[in-house]
Amino acid sequence: MVVAISTALGARNGLLVRDPRGLEEARNVRAVFFDKTGTLTRGEPGVVEITTAGNLTEDDALALAAAVEYVGAHDRAGHVVRPESRDAVQRLHDQGIEVVMVTGDAEPVARAVAADIGIDTVFAEVLPDQKSSKVSEVQQRGKRVAMIGDGVNDAPALVTADVGIAIGAGTGVAVEAGDVVLVRSDPRDVPRIFALSKATYRKMIQNLGGRRATTSLRFRSRPGCWPIGTSCCRWRWERR
Repeated sequence: MVVAISTALGARNGLLVRDPRGLEEARNVRAVFFDKTGTLTRGEPGVVEITTAGNLTEDDALALAAAVEYVGAHDRAGHVVRPESRDAVQRLHDQGIEVVMVTGDAEPVARAVAADIGIDTVFAEVLPDQKSSKVSEVQQRGKRVAMIGDGVNDAPALVTADVGIAIGAGTGVAVEAGDVVLVRSDPRDVPRIFALSKATYRKMIQNLGGRRATTSLRFRSRPGCWPIGTSCCRWRWERR
Protein backbone atom coordinates (compact mmCIF):
# COMPACT_ATOMS: atom_id res chain seq x y z
CA MET A 1 0.00 0.00 0.00
CA VAL A 2 2.80 2.44 0.89
CA VAL A 3 4.61 1.76 -2.39
CA ALA A 4 1.38 2.24 -4.33
CA ILE A 5 0.79 5.60 -2.67
CA SER A 6 4.39 6.66 -3.32
CA THR A 7 4.09 5.59 -6.95
CA ALA A 8 0.97 7.73 -7.37
CA LEU A 9 2.67 10.65 -5.61
CA GLY A 10 5.68 10.31 -7.88
CA ALA A 11 3.52 10.28 -11.01
CA ARG A 12 1.88 13.53 -9.94
CA ASN A 13 5.36 15.05 -9.66
CA GLY A 14 6.81 13.87 -12.95
CA LEU A 15 8.30 10.55 -11.79
CA LEU A 16 6.79 7.57 -13.59
CA VAL A 17 7.63 4.40 -11.66
CA ARG A 18 7.55 1.47 -14.09
CA ASP A 19 9.00 -1.07 -11.66
CA PRO A 20 8.29 -0.60 -7.92
CA ARG A 21 11.43 -2.58 -7.09
CA GLY A 22 13.45 0.23 -8.63
CA LEU A 23 11.80 2.74 -6.30
CA GLU A 24 12.49 0.53 -3.29
CA GLU A 25 16.14 0.02 -4.28
CA ALA A 26 16.80 3.71 -4.98
CA ARG A 27 17.34 4.49 -1.28
CA ASN A 28 20.50 2.35 -1.35
CA VAL A 29 22.13 4.03 -4.36
CA ARG A 30 25.57 5.50 -3.68
CA ALA A 31 26.69 6.36 -7.23
CA VAL A 32 24.74 7.91 -10.09
CA PHE A 33 25.84 7.61 -13.72
CA PHE A 34 24.77 10.30 -16.18
CA ASP A 35 25.10 9.92 -19.91
CA LYS A 36 26.27 13.42 -20.90
CA THR A 37 24.40 14.26 -24.08
CA GLY A 38 20.68 14.79 -23.59
CA THR A 39 20.80 14.45 -19.83
CA LEU A 40 23.38 16.82 -18.38
CA THR A 41 23.57 18.77 -21.63
CA ARG A 42 20.79 19.61 -24.01
CA GLY A 43 22.09 17.38 -26.77
CA GLU A 44 22.35 20.19 -29.29
CA PRO A 45 25.02 22.83 -29.92
CA GLY A 46 24.57 26.39 -28.81
CA VAL A 47 26.60 29.57 -28.91
CA VAL A 48 27.69 30.70 -25.48
CA GLU A 49 30.42 33.16 -26.50
CA ILE A 50 32.01 34.50 -29.69
CA THR A 51 35.71 35.41 -29.79
CA THR A 52 37.39 36.44 -33.02
CA ALA A 53 40.99 37.05 -34.03
CA GLY A 54 42.61 39.38 -36.52
CA ASN A 55 40.21 41.06 -38.96
CA LEU A 56 37.52 38.38 -38.61
CA THR A 57 34.21 39.86 -37.52
CA GLU A 58 31.59 38.10 -35.42
CA ASP A 59 29.35 37.84 -38.49
CA ASP A 60 32.15 36.17 -40.43
CA ALA A 61 32.73 33.76 -37.56
CA LEU A 62 29.03 32.83 -37.47
CA ALA A 63 29.04 32.30 -41.23
CA LEU A 64 32.01 29.95 -40.96
CA ALA A 65 30.34 28.09 -38.10
CA ALA A 66 27.21 27.62 -40.17
CA ALA A 67 29.31 26.14 -42.97
CA VAL A 68 30.39 23.26 -40.76
CA GLU A 69 26.98 22.59 -39.22
CA TYR A 70 26.98 19.09 -40.67
CA VAL A 71 29.64 17.93 -38.17
CA GLY A 72 28.35 15.16 -35.88
CA ALA A 73 26.96 16.14 -32.49
CA HIS A 74 29.64 14.32 -30.46
CA ASP A 75 32.41 16.05 -32.37
CA ARG A 76 31.35 19.48 -31.17
CA ALA A 77 32.26 20.80 -27.77
CA GLY A 78 29.52 23.42 -27.79
CA HIS A 79 26.74 21.36 -26.24
CA VAL A 80 24.93 23.66 -23.87
CA VAL A 81 25.06 22.55 -20.26
CA ARG A 82 21.64 22.60 -18.68
CA PRO A 83 21.57 25.17 -15.85
CA GLU A 84 19.52 22.69 -13.81
CA SER A 85 22.31 20.11 -14.08
CA ARG A 86 24.50 21.96 -11.58
CA ASP A 87 21.61 22.05 -9.13
CA ALA A 88 20.95 18.34 -9.61
CA VAL A 89 24.59 17.43 -8.97
CA GLN A 90 24.72 19.58 -5.84
CA ARG A 91 21.58 17.95 -4.46
CA LEU A 92 23.04 14.51 -5.08
CA HIS A 93 26.23 15.52 -3.27
CA ASP A 94 24.08 16.71 -0.37
CA GLN A 95 22.68 13.17 -0.20
CA GLY A 96 26.19 11.70 -0.09
CA ILE A 97 25.99 10.27 -3.61
CA GLU A 98 28.93 10.10 -6.02
CA VAL A 99 28.14 11.59 -9.43
CA VAL A 100 29.66 9.92 -12.49
CA MET A 101 29.55 11.07 -16.12
CA VAL A 102 29.99 8.60 -18.97
CA THR A 103 30.38 9.88 -22.53
CA GLY A 104 31.83 9.15 -25.92
CA ASP A 105 33.28 12.67 -26.07
CA ALA A 106 37.00 13.32 -26.10
CA GLU A 107 38.68 13.58 -22.70
CA PRO A 108 39.26 17.39 -22.77
CA VAL A 109 35.62 18.07 -23.65
CA ALA A 110 34.34 15.68 -20.99
CA ARG A 111 36.63 17.15 -18.34
CA ALA A 112 35.53 20.69 -19.15
CA VAL A 113 31.84 19.81 -18.80
CA ALA A 114 32.50 17.85 -15.60
CA ALA A 115 34.39 20.75 -14.03
CA ASP A 116 31.60 23.15 -14.95
CA ILE A 117 28.88 21.01 -13.36
CA GLY A 118 30.80 19.53 -10.42
CA ILE A 119 31.01 15.89 -11.53
CA ASP A 120 33.11 13.60 -9.29
CA THR A 121 34.19 10.91 -11.76
CA VAL A 122 34.49 10.99 -15.57
CA PHE A 123 34.59 8.13 -18.06
CA ALA A 124 35.39 9.67 -21.45
CA GLU A 125 35.80 8.23 -24.95
CA VAL A 126 33.56 5.32 -23.97
CA LEU A 127 32.09 3.33 -26.82
CA PRO A 128 28.33 2.69 -26.67
CA ASP A 129 28.73 -0.99 -25.82
CA GLN A 130 31.16 -0.17 -22.99
CA LYS A 131 28.80 1.89 -20.83
CA SER A 132 27.35 -1.13 -19.04
CA SER A 133 30.86 -2.38 -18.20
CA LYS A 134 31.64 0.98 -16.55
CA VAL A 135 28.50 0.59 -14.44
CA SER A 136 29.62 -2.91 -13.45
CA GLU A 137 33.07 -1.56 -12.58
CA VAL A 138 31.62 0.78 -9.96
CA GLN A 139 29.24 -1.91 -8.70
CA GLN A 140 32.23 -4.15 -8.08
CA ARG A 141 33.51 -1.52 -5.68
CA GLY A 142 30.51 -2.33 -3.51
CA LYS A 143 28.31 0.60 -4.53
CA ARG A 144 24.68 0.44 -5.62
CA VAL A 145 24.42 2.31 -8.91
CA ALA A 146 21.73 4.24 -10.74
CA MET A 147 22.08 5.02 -14.44
CA ILE A 148 20.39 7.96 -16.17
CA GLY A 149 20.17 7.83 -19.95
CA ASP A 150 18.04 8.74 -22.93
CA GLY A 151 19.33 6.83 -25.95
CA VAL A 152 19.28 3.36 -27.47
CA ASN A 153 22.96 3.02 -26.54
CA ASP A 154 22.10 3.61 -22.89
CA ALA A 155 19.63 0.72 -22.61
CA PRO A 156 22.17 -2.00 -21.63
CA ALA A 157 23.61 0.24 -18.90
CA LEU A 158 20.10 1.07 -17.66
CA VAL A 159 19.41 -2.65 -17.28
CA THR A 160 22.79 -3.38 -15.68
CA ALA A 161 22.40 -0.66 -13.04
CA ASP A 162 20.62 -1.38 -9.77
CA VAL A 163 18.19 1.38 -10.72
CA GLY A 164 17.64 2.46 -14.32
CA ILE A 165 16.29 5.99 -14.81
CA ALA A 166 15.22 7.00 -18.31
CA ILE A 167 14.77 10.52 -19.64
CA GLY A 168 11.17 10.94 -20.78
CA ALA A 169 12.16 12.75 -23.96
CA GLY A 170 14.52 9.92 -24.90
CA THR A 171 14.04 6.91 -27.13
CA GLY A 172 11.39 4.28 -26.56
CA VAL A 173 14.08 1.66 -26.01
CA ALA A 174 15.61 3.65 -23.14
CA VAL A 175 12.20 4.29 -21.58
CA GLU A 176 11.35 0.59 -21.71
CA ALA A 177 14.65 -0.26 -20.02
CA GLY A 178 14.15 2.18 -17.15
CA ASP A 179 12.68 1.39 -13.74
CA VAL A 180 11.72 5.05 -13.41
CA VAL A 181 11.04 7.60 -16.15
CA LEU A 182 11.64 11.35 -15.73
CA VAL A 183 8.54 12.69 -17.45
CA ARG A 184 9.83 16.27 -17.39
CA SER A 185 13.33 15.25 -18.55
CA ASP A 186 14.68 17.40 -15.73
CA PRO A 187 17.88 16.10 -14.05
CA ARG A 188 16.78 17.77 -10.81
CA ASP A 189 14.14 15.04 -10.53
CA VAL A 190 16.88 12.43 -10.02
CA PRO A 191 17.61 13.37 -6.37
CA ARG A 192 13.85 13.54 -5.83
CA ILE A 193 13.63 9.84 -6.68
CA PHE A 194 16.07 8.97 -3.90
CA ALA A 195 14.25 11.25 -1.44
CA LEU A 196 10.93 9.58 -2.34
CA SER A 197 12.46 6.12 -1.93
CA LYS A 198 13.83 6.94 1.52
CA ALA A 199 10.51 8.47 2.61
CA THR A 200 8.68 5.36 1.36
CA TYR A 201 10.98 3.08 3.35
CA ARG A 202 10.58 5.15 6.52
CA LYS A 203 6.80 4.95 6.22
CA MET A 204 6.92 1.19 5.68
CA ILE A 205 9.03 0.78 8.84
CA GLN A 206 6.63 2.99 10.80
CA ASN A 207 3.66 0.93 9.66
CA LEU A 208 5.45 -2.32 10.44
CA GLY A 209 6.33 -1.09 13.91
CA GLY A 210 2.71 -0.12 14.53
CA ARG A 211 1.45 -3.57 13.53
CA ARG A 212 4.00 -5.28 15.77
CA ALA A 213 3.01 -3.16 18.73
CA THR A 214 -0.66 -3.99 18.16
CA THR A 215 -0.22 -7.75 17.77
CA SER A 216 2.27 -8.16 20.64
CA LEU A 217 -0.09 -7.02 23.39
CA ARG A 218 -0.86 -10.11 25.45
CA PHE A 219 -3.19 -10.65 28.37
CA ARG A 220 -1.40 -12.74 31.03
CA SER A 221 -2.22 -14.10 34.51
CA ARG A 222 -0.09 -15.77 37.17
CA PRO A 223 0.19 -19.56 36.84
CA GLY A 224 -2.38 -21.44 38.93
CA CYS A 225 -4.83 -18.55 39.22
CA TRP A 226 -8.25 -18.30 37.75
CA PRO A 227 -8.62 -15.29 35.53
CA ILE A 228 -11.72 -13.96 37.29
CA GLY A 229 -12.97 -13.83 40.89
CA THR A 230 -9.78 -14.76 42.81
CA SER A 231 -7.51 -12.51 44.82
CA CYS A 232 -4.32 -14.14 43.66
CA CYS A 233 -4.98 -13.30 40.04
CA ARG A 234 -2.87 -10.55 38.54
CA TRP A 235 -3.42 -9.20 35.06
CA ARG A 236 -1.03 -7.07 33.15
CA TRP A 237 -0.48 -5.84 29.63
CA GLU A 238 2.86 -6.61 28.10
CA ARG A 239 4.34 -4.89 25.08
CA ARG A 240 6.87 -7.00 23.20
